[in-house]
Amino acid sequence: MTETERTHLASKILLIGRRKELEYYEFGAEDKDAHPILYHYGLPGSGYEASLAHEVAKQLGVRIIAPNRPGCGNSTFDPNRKLTDWPAVVIQLADALRLDRATVVGVSSGGAYACALGYQCPERVASIVLLSSLAPVGAPRVTLGMRSLNRLFCVLGSRFPLLTHLPLHVLAMRYHYDPSGFQRQFASGLLPSERAILDKPEVAAAFDRAMEETLRQGPYGLAHDINIVAGPWAVLEEITRPVRIIHGEQDGIAPLAMAHHLRGRLPHATLEVVPGAGHMLAADVAGVLREQLERILSTDGRLPL
Repeated sequence: MTETERTHLASKILLIGRRKELEYYEFGAEDKDAHPILYHYGLPGSGYEASLAHEVAKQLGVRIIAPNRPGCGNSTFDPNRKLTDWPAVVIQLADALRLDRATVVGVSSGGAYACALGYQCPERVASIVLLSSLAPVGAPRVTLGMRSLNRLFCVLGSRFPLLTHLPLHVLAMRYHYDPSGFQRQFASGLLPSERAILDKPEVAAAFDRAMEETLRQGPYGLAHDINIVAGPWAVLEEITRPVRIIHGEQDGIAPLAMAHHLRGRLPHATLEVVPGAGHMLAADVAGVLREQLERILSTDGRLPL
């Protein structure tokens, strides 16, 4: 990687209020006229995970903007923020980057933020892509088949939000003591095909960097993010932008029932189920991710931005 590319992959800071900073990344094409994507990561994670798409996006002429939410990386923690506060922050970033309209991507729990943006600011959204997205966890039967640890955080976040940080302290200590062991534990409940993706050096490095960023300020930012995602979402029935839902058939973190729930409530949504796939669709750079970037260009890329 050249020094120019290292500089391009470094995070940037936007002042979004009095003593509040938003850290964000830009990946892919450096051309300001390239088609923009606003990327919302899953948990635990950070905007850096979108670096996996850097080379593919660069080849395709796509510009990816991936902000770190408050409490992650160097973004200022705000214990009082709500899901409804996020769209105004993203629009402030879009205005600073002179983006009139963008495709909004939500991965896993990032789907809640992508839907919030589509609901509150439809004029700034070309379309929404939900990859392995969660659904509102209070909906009937959507958590059936979910891994036990993920279901625990859904219960804590929705019913006992003041307790969410407690198991995260334990997870943070495990990660800081033995990062590679933490990755192995995380991968132990995944499908063999997903473990093969995580075993790739570039994916493992991105995962490790994202974990470091999400825990840099301690577990409270992550806990608050979990509580937000486990709480009320936008009014899905009133989202007017087209939504494409892509979901793994054997997803054990966001069960397929969540994708069907989203499809049933979003009036302009389509659902594509990837046979045999699990939760790691966004990390499958050579397969699903490249295909989705190409499809974004073939549809949203034709629209004036």
